[in-house]
Amino acid sequence: MKKIKWLFNKDTKCRYALGYLKKNPLICIGTNPSTATPACLDHTVKRVSQFANMYDYDSWIMINLYPQISTNPKQVDLEMDVKLHERNILEIKKMIQKCPKQFSVWAAWGNLITTRDYLKNCLIEIIHEIGEHENWFQAGNVTKCGHPRHPLYLPKSIKLQKFDVRDYLKHM
Repeated sequence: MKKIKWLFNKDTKCRYALGYLKKNPLICIGTNPSTATPACLDHTVKRVSQFANMYDYDSWIMINLYPQISTNPKQVDLEMDVKLHERNILEIKKMIQKCPKQFSVWAAWGNLITTRDYLKNCLIEIIHEIGEHENWFQAGNVTKCGHPRHPLYLPKSIKLQKFDVRDYLKHM
């Protein structure tokens, strides 16, 4: 039985990571966390878990561009809370240090990255911590706006395919 863990701040208004880590993890990057907890996964995190199982990953971790918990991404801070962001980057850095050398990253922030100007910079810093290695994926094709699709709205039959994060950064 896998033991899902979560890393959150004391008032549980922010979540830095949710999941569990073994030898072959899938790390999914969303926009901001919703209300998922280890005891009650939301639809997005359930989808991440399903994709991890479908593609034979032995573990998964959900992280986000910005750690503020909100069921509506449009209600996330209008201006970035620098302390929350710095803690998010620190926790992601610590998690990456615990990962095996080879791991996969699922780019899954969707068009929501455009809802706040600061989210692009958050992504750039996360990519800096994770690295631009070749194991980046997206689910299906990018959106009409050119962003990797969010897991919540994907059919179960959709396939993970390579995502060129370097090229994405050049065009965002």
